[in-house]
Amino acid sequence: MINSTKYVIGVMSGTSLDGIDIVYVKINYTENYSFEILNAATIPYSNEWKLKLKEGFSFIG
Repeated sequence: MINSTKYVIGVMSGTSLDGIDIVYVKINYTENYSFEILNAATIPYSNEWKLKLKEGFSFIG
């Protein structure tokens, strides 16, 4: 494989309802993969969004 560098933005939200997590990462490949977190943040949910998300679980299964 050719040596390469990629920049990636990742977004996730877990079941804790604390907010949305965002990360900006640099991924390098030479003989192995390595990564460096360039920036990361959690954007908290407002109380209104927390309530809406909690109510959403009642519609599942």
